[in-house]
Amino acid sequence: MKETVLIKSTPNKKLQNVIPIIGLLFIILSFVIIYTNPEIQDKMRFFRAVSEESSKLAAQAPNAFWYAFIKNGLMKFLIIADILVFVVSGMTFLLCRSEIQVTDKRVSGVTAFGKRVDLPVDSITAVTTGLFQAISVSTPSGCVSFSALSNRDAIYTTISKLLAQRQCR
Repeated sequence: MKETVLIKSTPNKKLQNVIPIIGLLFIILSFVIIYTNPEIQDKMRFFRAVSEESSKLAAQAPNAFWYAFIKNGLMKFLIIADILVFVVSGMTFLLCRSEIQVTDKRVSGVTAFGKRVDLPVDSITAVTTGLFQAISVSTPSGCVSFSALSNRDAIYTTISKLLAQRQCR
């Protein structure tokens, strides 16, 4: 009994390329803001002062609010934002690794975190779609999700037709 491949996934190249580029641009922009703005540079030089010079630092700041914002707010925001962009870029890279192949007998593929699955069509109970161009295939033993698929709707239709054909037998 030969299996016929009905549909294969195609990776979502837009998502795969755009998010890391945006993240890299944001990181570069944050460094440009930090290192080219003379006010921030002056404040950063002041922050490196030793503890006995901290009273001089407060006197040289234009006002207490701006001093507190630069010292506590902006730098922490940029550091946290850079870390967040790094994490999101990493997660996007992981999500874009999903692959799925649907044959007339089974659904097989690799999930985002490298888990290889092989699901016979007879054991599939449901199929759903989700965020980030994801598709989830449910079996009695659990649910497997494949994400960042540019042809998600075609895969969903194909699996739904297979399930309907199985029920008609």
